[in-house]
Amino acid sequence: MTTKTPRYHALDGARGVAAFVVVLCHGLSRAYRHYDLSPLQLNALKAFLTLGHLSVIFFFVLSGFALGIRYTLGKNNSYWRFQLGRLVRLVPCVAAVVATATVLRVVTPDLPVEMLSGAFVDLWKLPINVELLARHILLIGVSRTDTDLDPPLWSLVYEMRAGLFIPLFMYSLKRYSLHSNIILIFLLYAFSSISLSLFGLPNPVFYGETPLGSLLATLHYLGSFLFGCVICHCLHQSEGSWSVNGARRFTSFIVLALLAFWLGGILTHSDLLLSLAAGCAIYCILRIEPLKQGLELAPIQFLGKISYSLYLVHMPVSLAVLRLAGGEIGDGYFLIIAPTLSLIAATILFVIVERPSIALSRIVGRQSTTRPGGQSGHDEERPAGTKKASVGEPEDLQVQSLRS
Repeated sequence: MTTKTPRYHALDGARGVAAFVVVLCHGLSRAYRHYDLSPLQLNALKAFLTLGHLSVIFFFVLSGFALGIRYTLGKNNSYWRFQLGRLVRLVPCVAAVVATATVLRVVTPDLPVEMLSGAFVDLWKLPINVELLARHILLIGVSRTDTDLDPPLWSLVYEMRAGLFIPLFMYSLKRYSLHSNIILIFLLYAFSSISLSLFGLPNPVFYGETPLGSLLATLHYLGSFLFGCVICHCLHQSEGSWSVNGARRFTSFIVLALLAFWLGGILTHSDLLLSLAAGCAIYCILRIEPLKQGLELAPIQFLGKISYSLYLVHMPVSLAVLRLAGGEIGDGYFLIIAPTLSLIAATILFVIVERPSIALSRIVGRQSTTRPGGQSGHDEERPAGTKKASVGEPEDLQVQSLRS
């Protein structure tokens, strides 16, 4: 008999908000073409755009948290069944978006480089062929050319790779002490950061450029996913062990820690500090009731439901808008039209592709259980503060990253 996997609806909402922040950051990045920006305006723009990378790290930590739930609750599917379920969950949407980007590129006119700026520079430049499409769909992600059609795919590369390690790390959390596993995460960050610096790769790193560099980048971001697993393990282990006053004091401390880690991560460009900030944010979302209720509002929940599709499809749609407008569309109009069309495209993609892939991944990843008497079923017990996932909802709280 197994335990029903819980669903944290507030985290779904947070995922949707983070995805929409990515959309806005990419749209606002066009403002870099205005060479008459004052130092104050330029610094304000840079400050807002840092939310893009913070959102990516939040996605990574939240993904580790979500994928660790079933292992924390003892739903230990086989390793390869878990991997197959992940593949079925993620790849169909990737293939659909790659096809969409290909069509949009073919039917919209090219723009000269000087008409593009920010996140839209140097996109859709490579010749379309079978190899290019295959490297996109298979999430090879070694270099920039592997995401030419849809740059946000870079984070999906690390999402897929991290899934190879998460079941092993969850076993390590049960087998060895929490301190040992936390030390392992810090060692991963230290080793990968030093190695990436020696290889001359930028900070933050998106592509390793070589197989070895890509491996080091994977180890670097793996720490964020594993930190999410640690948060999941600690929250479920400590459920109900806090007094009311003790929990309030600890929540106040976490809020201060969130601000400190966030500012420190931005100033030092440290993914470790940003991961700690993301972990604090997850705790605050689950423990601060007004924040939790706000993220559970219906519009925010809808945004969370389509967030994966929105994250994947917004760049091709936005670039198509720029190409159709000849690059002359104003920033204000662009920030209205591109996100709106992206939301519509994401909704269509969710209904046609993502929702069926969710259902199929559940079938593939399901571990059959047998009750006494030969009847199969699932135990409905869930940790306090969670809700049963309804039909058609993604059960794994899947989160995607963004390009900043």
